[in-house]
Amino acid sequence: MKNAQILLIFLGALLYSCGPTRVPRKFYEYHSSSLGALKTYTAKPAYKGKKEKALYISANFSDGAQSQNKSNSEDVKKAGVLSVHRSVTDEYYNLHYGIGATYGEYKFGNSLGNFVTNQEKKDYYAINLKTGINFKKSIKKVDFRIIGLELAYDYEKGSYYKKISELPTGDIDPGYYNIKVKNPKSIFAYNFNTEVVLKFNTENNLGLGIFLGQTILSSDSFDFSGFTISYNYKKVTASLVYENLKSLSNKTHIKNIKYGLTYELFNKQNKKSKKLTNLKKLKSQKI
Repeated sequence: MKNAQILLIFLGALLYSCGPTRVPRKFYEYHSSSLGALKTYTAKPAYKGKKEKALYISANFSDGAQSQNKSNSEDVKKAGVLSVHRSVTDEYYNLHYGIGATYGEYKFGNSLGNFVTNQEKKDYYAINLKTGINFKKSIKKVDFRIIGLELAYDYEKGSYYKKISELPTGDIDPGYYNIKVKNPKSIFAYNFNTEVVLKFNTENNLGLGIFLGQTILSSDSFDFSGFTISYNYKKVTASLVYENLKSLSNKTHIKNIKYGLTYELFNKQNKKSKKLTNLKKLKSQKI
């Protein structure tokens, strides 16, 4: 009797292994296109002994990729960002606030039955707001921007937003796809940051920084981190921002690089310095 039971168990296991295999379920998540590209470098005057108020205009190119189905495929996100911000620099702090506009393209790296075709492209545009403050310590050749807090908000529209808003969510066809769409219209985030600025002279500065932040969404939150590199020459600053984001479920992974160029439009302290220099020249000529 015992041998017969063992034989039945063996036959059952053999029949199960030879039966039809279940196709593994594929997971896809779609969010605001700005997710994973929330950090933009913010130029600030290096401290030269006096309070400065400067106005900047920036152009950035954002190049990102979002993994889907646990990294088996990638969606590609490319965008241009134009922004204006104001920075205030004093002995112990920097303060900044600004507004920007983004226009980009989202390319789907996979097909979802009749809903999305492989390599399908949709555009998007967004309004970006940011503000922040950091406390610092300045010496002759270095600005230590010790700890900073920045808040960012993005509001997005476009054909990409419309596309994912129309996607069915949950288990689809039946249980072959699992699609999630999380708060694609707007996104709010904060980050803590630190930066060291090496002041070679009055016209050349090199900045190195790191940041760590979190998004605050209606249905989920994401942690992100990265680093910044910047080089300033007179009124022009070139920058690079690398950002890395992972979802708590570890199914969405976004990597993004932003290349930026910033121009200083106006600096109140510099303007005063020029006036003083001109007055000294006039006095010397009279003498």
